[in-house]
Formats: sequence, structure tokens, C-alpha cells
Amino acid sequence: MKFTSLSSFSPSSIRKYFTRNRVITLFVALLGASVFHYMHVPLPFLLGSLTACLLCAILGMKLQGMGSTISAAMRTVIGVTIGTTVTPESIADLQNQGITLTLVPLFIIITVLIGMIYYRYIMKTDFLTAFYAAAPGGLHSMVLLGDEMGANARALSIIHAARLLIIVGSSPFVLIIFFDLSLGTFNAESAANMRWQDLLMIVGVAIVGWKVGEKIKLFGASIIGPLLLAAGLSLSGIMKQIPPLELILMAQYFIGIGIGIRYVGITMKEITTYVLSSLGYAVILAIATIVFINVVIYVNPRIGGEEVFLSFIPGGQAEMVLLALSAGDHINVQIVAIHQIARMILVAAFIPITAKVFMSTYVKRKLIREQIEFEQRSAAREKRRQEYEDQWKKLGIADGNT
Repeated sequence: MKFTSLSSFSPSSIRKYFTRNRVITLFVALLGASVFHYMHVPLPFLLGSLTACLLCAILGMKLQGMGSTISAAMRTVIGVTIGTTVTPESIADLQNQGITLTLVPLFIIITVLIGMIYYRYIMKTDFLTAFYAAAPGGLHSMVLLGDEMGANARALSIIHAARLLIIVGSSPFVLIIFFDLSLGTFNAESAANMRWQDLLMIVGVAIVGWKVGEKIKLFGASIIGPLLLAAGLSLSGIMKQIPPLELILMAQYFIGIGIGIRYVGITMKEITTYVLSSLGYAVILAIATIVFINVVIYVNPRIGGEEVFLSFIPGGQAEMVLLALSAGDHINVQIVAIHQIARMILVAAFIPITAKVFMSTYVKRKLIREQIEFEQRSAAREKRRQEYEDQWKKLGIADGNT
């Protein structure tokens, strides 16, 4: 069920929305976040809710997601947060990153080629499943596009969920261990310390940006719509306050739930076949990313390694931006956001076209190969038939002389 209008918030609708499975999911995620907070794990609301839901899903608990509306609403928080950090200085800094943006298509091509080889020839999946499994796009879009083309939708769903799980779960520790960053400093105030006018403006910008973005068919409307509107208001000096800490933590919490529940109903065979195989691909992808980070820094020394890492690593755009925000002033959030958005747009625009080109070429080659094999089999059958006729003629002659 979705809340799509004000009438949807009636008591009966709310009771129907909060099903037993949803309540259990919220409790499990909150328990995980609390445990991770107590253990001082970085980003406890993201990683705690994700881990708890993942484990319970694998154990067979009937968890339930919060629905697309809640997920989109949480992403508007991230969009507004990015937009309100935009300043004339950060825009000038972005102008220096044009060369790194041109490397995004190259990284996509490298990622797809590595993934295709891995899933096609090592994991023995079919061509289309390998292609869409390797494409570093959004989970929903890759599964839907792959399914339309005839790929294994269930395999794609698990493989891309595993990619998000591995990248989101490991990236905070990569930033801490290899880049010596301290995560969790969002530079955000508590809602209790903010003016009600600022809170109202934040909510209004989130909703208006989201809905106008949807109306004009903007790609990633729930993030990019609020981002653009908040950025415009920030540059004009009207909006200076980023969303309160509670909203940012809530966005982490629900995004973690969204990743964790992807594994509801998964079988042990699917875990060993697809999830563990994704671990192998993640290792290969990590090596490729390390090499690419050094190439990007060599080409553009003004960008930091941690910014390159979050800009190019193919996790979810919302998740990677959250990690950038959690590093406070150590990472330019706009750099990460624009590279992640560029990757998502390029993949969404060109992967379907590339798949059709590949498939048309693949089908033509397959038809040609089948035609050649048919002609070879026909020639072999004709040869055998001629041999049989020759043998019968010899036998017939022998019978006539007897």
C-alpha cells in the first residue's frame, strides 16, 4: 500500500499500512541500529539496520519493505542536503572536475567488460544475464531492463543486491582504514535547535522538488529534483540550513532496511550461486577501482583519493552521497554526487541500447553459426546417404551374381 494523497492518512489506511511484517521489520532494523551504535560501528543507522534485516531475511523471517513512497521520501532528504551545501566556491571547484567526469564512461566500460567476462565465462550465466549483472546501474532499472530482454531476473536481483550490500557494507571501513577519515560528522543540527521556518522550508523544498521532478520526467526525481531546487535557493542566499540530523539518520535507517530486505525468500542455493560469486567479482572490481583511482589522481591531482573512491565506486548514488556527507568537510559532496548521478544517467541511457546492439550482433552470429552447422549436418547426411546407396548397389550386384 502507498500513501499517495492526504486522504491516504486516514486511521484505517495507516493501520493497513503497518502490517505485522512491517512492524517486525522496523523493530529488527532499530535493534540492529541500536546494537551497532552501542558498539561504536560507523554509520550505525545504515549498517545496523542493513545487517539486522539481512540476517533475519536469510534466516527466513518474513520481513516487508516500507514501500516506494517512503523510500523516495528518504532520498529527498539526501537531495536537499546536497543542494544546501552548494556555494559559489563549490561550483567553481566543480568546474575543475570536468576531466574526471569524462572518465566516468571509461570506468563504466571497464566495469561492464570485467563483469561480463566474470559472469559469462566463470559463473557460466547466459549472455544477457552476464551483461545486465555487470552493468553498474540502479538495482530496479537493471532488473526490469534485463527481464524485458530475457535475462534471468531473479539472478539479476540477487547479484545487484549483493553488489550494493558488499559496497555499502565495506566502503565505510575503506574510508576509515585507507583514507584515515572519521565518519559520522554530518555537520547537521538537531531539529530541536532549528527554527520552525527553516524546518518548514526544508520539507517544502523536498516535496516540491520531488513532485515537480516527477512531473517533468526528471531522472532520479526524488534526489535530483530537491537537489536542484535547494541548490538554487542556496546560491541565492534564501536557504542556508541543511536538514536536521534526525532526518539524515532516518534516511540512513530506511535505506539500510531497503538493502537488507532484498534477501527475503533467498535460498541457500541462490546464496552459494549468486551472492558468493558476487564476492569474487567485488574483489576483481576493487582491484580495478584501485588502479582507476591512481589514474584519476594522476590526471587530476586536485581531487582527493577518497573523493575519487566515492565518486566512481558503483554503489547506490544515495548511499555513496550519505558516506560523503558523513565525512563532514573532508569530502566535497557535490563532486561525489555529480559523478554518481552521471554514472546512473549514462548507464540508464546507453545500457539498453548497447544490449540491443549486442543482442542483434549475437543473434546474427548465432543464426549464421546455426546455418553453417545445419549445412554441415546436411552435407554429412547426404554423404552417409550416398555411402549407403553405394553399399546397397554392391549388395544388389552380389545378389544378382549368386
